[in-house]
Amino acid sequence: MSANLSSELLNTFVTVVHEQGFIKASERLHKTQSTVSQQIKKLEQEVGVALFQAEGRKRILTPEGEIFLGHARRILSSHQDAVAAIAGPRQYQQLKIGISQALSETLLPALLGQFRQANPQLALEVHCGFSQELGKEFDAGNYDLVLLLQPDKAALTGLQISEEPLAWVASAQFYPQPGAPLPLAFLSPQCQFRQRGLEALDQAGITWEQVYHTSSFASLMMAVRAGLGVTVRPLRGLGQDWQLADLPQLPELQSMYIELRSHPSAPAQQLEKLLARQNLIIN
Repeated sequence: MSANLSSELLNTFVTVVHEQGFIKASERLHKTQSTVSQQIKKLEQEVGVALFQAEGRKRILTPEGEIFLGHARRILSSHQDAVAAIAGPRQYQQLKIGISQALSETLLPALLGQFRQANPQLALEVHCGFSQELGKEFDAGNYDLVLLLQPDKAALTGLQISEEPLAWVASAQFYPQPGAPLPLAFLSPQCQFRQRGLEALDQAGITWEQVYHTSSFASLMMAVRAGLGVTVRPLRGLGQDWQLADLPQLPELQSMYIELRSHPSAPAQQLEKLLARQNLIIN
């Protein structure tokens, strides 16, 4: 194994993983695909192991490649820190964050703003999405830190921030029809609140129909306030726009958990400490 790994080869490797393929990586790096392939092959020769393996038409990381990815990212980050230390205040270190959509509505933007003001040398890039996809992207090395919702403790692989009890929520104008299926309002099928609610209803033998589905949280709020249906939200995050559904037949909902995962970089650890000190409230 070579003791002097080229930062150019490491950057090509990390870019291939980040862009999920050689073609997009070549476009990002402004290199030909053959050049990218040659650089990956050269890097594999230098480290003495295969970093990618074929899976159908795709090439995925080998177990050794998964391990090497974290080290490659840290080496490149150290190079950037070294340049920034002598280049003056114009150099910025990027911190890429993924946040579960349900956690991005109230408290977290303010906390991230606070963190940004305390760390002006950082360039934050924040993406909101569904926990399952964000978890996969983090494992692939595409995020420095992610905050996820997990259905149970057994699924946690990072730091548990808090336990979030769930509740059925409806409007004062909501009047279910006797004998009719329970009308529901939810976000997309990837929403874990939706999944938890439907599982509870099915186990309780309660018939339901989803009368309103949307990808917009604001639209969901409007639909529930208008009395179109019942939804599921974290109990601690209920504000003036929400109230508990006064329907005794609704089954109890199990709690979910907020999980924090981060790669071992200094900025990610600073943000991790800030988030861990907060009593996270979501709605």
